[in-house]
Amino acid sequence: MAIQLRRGNQEDLVESNLLPAEPAYCLDTGRLVIGDGEGGADIIPTGAEVEQLINNNVNPKLANKLDKTGGTIAGGLTVLGSVGILGSLSIGNIANFKAHLGIGKQIWPVSGGEGLWSSGNITVPEINNYVMYFVTINGTATVIPAFRYQSGSVVYFRGIGGYPSSSTRVITYQFAATVAGTTLTLVKCNTASHASNEGHGAMSDRYVTAIYGLI
Repeated sequence: MAIQLRRGNQEDLVESNLLPAEPAYCLDTGRLVIGDGEGGADIIPTGAEVEQLINNNVNPKLANKLDKTGGTIAGGLTVLGSVGILGSLSIGNIANFKAHLGIGKQIWPVSGGEGLWSSGNITVPEINNYVMYFVTINGTATVIPAFRYQSGSVVYFRGIGGYPSSSTRVITYQFAATVAGTTLTLVKCNTASHASNEGHGAMSDRYVTAIYGLI
């Protein structure tokens, strides 16, 4: 069974005092109108009118950000929510892109340069922005990969690294700390020399000079 709506020209329908939520079809414009019971009506645009609205208002604003023919970002683009990419994404200035994401940013000392963390606590405001880091330790040109992870109720910040100093000897550097909020408490930072078939010598204390956030 077909249901037929009230119909007529738009001007006549709007002025006919439609009942609250009463729908009607405009023969002259192709729009739907919904009465409010107070002599007015909400006018629902047609599909063609919605498309024209997008073309006239939304697309020009996007064009300021995106070159649709080349698929490149001409200026800055802020995305609230998620974005899907079909095809390839080319980033022209990798250094700027990495800096924008904070990759490789020194997060302690906050002011830059070298610090001296040999015991006790330090505050690292951005420590929770990352889970992977690299750390520098005094007395070596080797950077150490480090990770922040939680086991039970404790959050750990630990890293180890090193290099072979000869065909029979390896030097390692390691440190361990705990994290509470943005406060890091050092457990130990030291180095050891490991010789083939000889074990390792005595541990020597070291201190952390800088922390960099990666991802």
